[in-house]
Amino acid sequence: MIKKKLRLDVFWREVRQRKLLFSVRWILLIFVLGLSHKYLANDKALIAKVEGKWYFPVTEQGLAKMGLNDRYKKIQRIKWSRHEEFKLMPLVPYTARGLDLKNKNFEGPFAKQQLSSQRYRHWLGTDKLGRDVLAGLLSGCRLVFYICLIVGLFTGVLGLLIGGYSGLLGDDGLSWPLVKLIYYLLCSLLFTYVFVTGLNQYLVIKQGLEVKDAVLILSFLLLVVQGVRYSYRYIVHPLMGSRFAWAIKIPVDSSYYFLTIVLSALPVIAILLAILSNFESPDFSITMIILSMFLWIGNARLLRGEVLRLREMNFIQASRLMGLTQNQIFWRHIYPNIRQQLFVNLSLTLSSAIIVEASLSFLGIGLEAGEISWGVLLQAGRTNLEAWWISLFPGMLLVLTVYSFNRIAEGLKKES
Repeated sequence: MIKKKLRLDVFWREVRQRKLLFSVRWILLIFVLGLSHKYLANDKALIAKVEGKWYFPVTEQGLAKMGLNDRYKKIQRIKWSRHEEFKLMPLVPYTARGLDLKNKNFEGPFAKQQLSSQRYRHWLGTDKLGRDVLAGLLSGCRLVFYICLIVGLFTGVLGLLIGGYSGLLGDDGLSWPLVKLIYYLLCSLLFTYVFVTGLNQYLVIKQGLEVKDAVLILSFLLLVVQGVRYSYRYIVHPLMGSRFAWAIKIPVDSSYYFLTIVLSALPVIAILLAILSNFESPDFSITMIILSMFLWIGNARLLRGEVLRLREMNFIQASRLMGLTQNQIFWRHIYPNIRQQLFVNLSLTLSSAIIVEASLSFLGIGLEAGEISWGVLLQAGRTNLEAWWISLFPGMLLVLTVYSFNRIAEGLKKES
């Protein structure tokens, strides 16, 4: 406990010294609001007493969706606004998609709203359909958290591995036996065909991909990679390694350069629109994964440049003379020296991803039907400029969030 406390003190001391206290606190606040949005804005009770028994409707609804709870069936049809026994409602007693038909057509935060009690007031007003703006803002915080999770994971890992190893290995640093190259190519082609076919069928059946599904898919990919490695090491190589022992150099850096040139020449937004137009109701996770496939290029290019500079230094040359492998050199000596640059690039990438998502949402693209984000609220405010609250609050959150990520990148860059 003492060590954890000391590390936390060091972290906040560094944040204060770099004048990033507001930006870091703001990003953490957005993450906390995004993770707990269902407990802050919901038309179901947090805790309730029904016929002498205690229930936790919000929590039990989530467990019921995962098939882990059967008690929720007894209370799922209860109108909690009319429930007379004990209940504890969330701070905002509305969902982002919930419609309040009595207060539709842009009821402002200071307008006289039709309410059963002051507890159900729309403190930041409503949109044309009667949806609560504050609940929509909290739903937008959830999407920002998912953007940082998905885009940060994909762009960070791809940029680090592809850019870092291409700079370290060059065109002469990696050579494989012929049997290994053939085996990996066959496994890659087979897996790509099976994976794409299975994913298309999954999306047709389920009509969407949730974040938990994306995490499971990523875990499955890692298991497949490890399975291919171990099957080659313990099965294929002992049987066929001696027959196809010719070493073939793999031009890692040239392949990376060709790939980045091709991807950089493609119009990202146009490709996104073309891909998402094939979905009847595009899933948010799919949109972010496709976007990540283009955003990692900037990270990889900058990290490759850093690695090219580091690999000629004396301590890297000494590591090679000591007999360290390429992986050991990268993770022990290269990665600690480019870690800060990685976080700088990642902060800028996340701010760009948030802007792109807001732009797509503003155009009505990239989200499931009925999903609420900051871009959707901005688009709703465009139809009625007199409803200033629709555009003001999501616009402020969007500006502050993008500013915070850019400020964090600037603060890290000054110290690098």
